[in-house]
Amino acid sequence: VFQTMGGGAVTSTSNKFWRTPTKDDMYWQMHIGMAMGVKNFSCWTYYPVINMGDTEEYYHDSTFVNFKGEKNPMYYWMQDIHAEMQSTAKALSWFEFVGASVYTNGTLGDDDYITEAIKQNDALSVSDPVLDKQGALLFTELYDEYHGKKGFWLVNVTDPAENASQTVTATFEGYSYVYVYQNGVAKTIMLDANSTVTFELACGQGVFVIPM
Repeated sequence: VFQTMGGGAVTSTSNKFWRTPTKDDMYWQMHIGMAMGVKNFSCWTYYPVINMGDTEEYYHDSTFVNFKGEKNPMYYWMQDIHAEMQSTAKALSWFEFVGASVYTNGTLGDDDYITEAIKQNDALSVSDPVLDKQGALLFTELYDEYHGKKGFWLVNVTDPAENASQTVTATFEGYSYVYVYQNGVAKTIMLDANSTVTFELACGQGVFVIPM
């Protein structure tokens, strides 16, 4: 379920706030879901919450539409993201999730929950990817049993608020090239002499890689 609203709840014992999602935040959520092999997505919420409690507040300019039914930026962001998802799904729908690991470079600070929330699987079938700057990378393996092919997701899961782009180098020994889906666009990339390929990933961005 995508978080497509901002707001908060204030009580006598705690203050909890959810920031208004940016387009980068939406990419962050979408790529994590797809990297985990999720095939069904929903959003909360499309229309602003009406029946708010005394301690709740939801920002009517952060959802798809406001109280008047006028389109917010979220509406147009998700049009773009949904189109990219549907394009990638032509390949991804064949694959099932196998395992995941999170790789970090430097100190994440408040983002440590990223590494704590994901069960590490150190037995993924290719070499560990390398990050060039401070941040976190989600690396997952999926398998298409029908075609007998492996697929891999690389997602820059550093908090988009950090604006920390990454240059990620991945190694796929025993393969000649990779078929890549990035932002819904498919392309073939030849591996170099060391069987490596490099991707530039902004926060929240990811690539789905099928070695060939």
